[in-house]
Amino acid sequence: MHTIVKIIFPFVLAISLLSGCTQNKNEEVQLIDNEELLSILITNDILDVSNEIEVDGKLESERLLVNYFTVSPEEYFEAFKNSSESIDFFNRDFRINEKLKPGAERKNDSLLIIKTYYKDLIFKDYKERSKFFYEGKVDQLHIVKGYQFEDSFTYFIDASTGDIVSKLWGTLTENYSKEDLFLYSDGIVFDFDQLTEVSFFEPHLFGLDTLLVDQTQWIAKNAFFTGENEIYYVHTAYGDGSFKSTYAKMEIIRK
Repeated sequence: MHTIVKIIFPFVLAISLLSGCTQNKNEEVQLIDNEELLSILITNDILDVSNEIEVDGKLESERLLVNYFTVSPEEYFEAFKNSSESIDFFNRDFRINEKLKPGAERKNDSLLIIKTYYKDLIFKDYKERSKFFYEGKVDQLHIVKGYQFEDSFTYFIDASTGDIVSKLWGTLTENYSKEDLFLYSDGIVFDFDQLTEVSFFEPHLFGLDTLLVDQTQWIAKNAFFTGENEIYYVHTAYGDGSFKSTYAKMEIIRK
């Protein structure tokens, strides 16, 4: 009997370790590197930038100063490829580099489940009607982007209670978890010279603390942080009956 146990235990242990390695390997396969993601975005015309304009300006509040200016395509692409973290991307057609964390899980690639002490929230993909993406966790808030019919939202969910404590229109958002910093650009009402919003928030347990909010005639698309005070993005403005864009960079100074 003892001999059988001695034989079986190492065998079970080996299978367990192999299973764990396989699982980790599968998780790694789900993430593609930034260079491959860049190639996908360019191939599908998602980074179709006209480069017809140059920008040089600033956004300012009592708490932040943000300088923004045009950069070359080469600088944007190089920063994208060399970013120390895997960049994610989400729209109605693509869900790439979704990095799930404790409290957030996928089931059958169609259900996103946010698990909390009091309740679970289930976000379900359904054909062309809805699609969701886990953006990450900042402080004690889970961030979920979603498309529902013709609308799109970004949800902030209390990781303890499961309550949605804030909701923003659209999905033009990007967070830098190391600094609890969140960029938001409202592209929903962006058209025909209407003013829209570019803002910075600091997420916390009970919602969003506004660091800066500015009414602009441009939006920030395809943004990614490369550090606590640096964001690359596509600056898109509407004028003369068409959209014009350029690769750009923001430098952030906390006051």
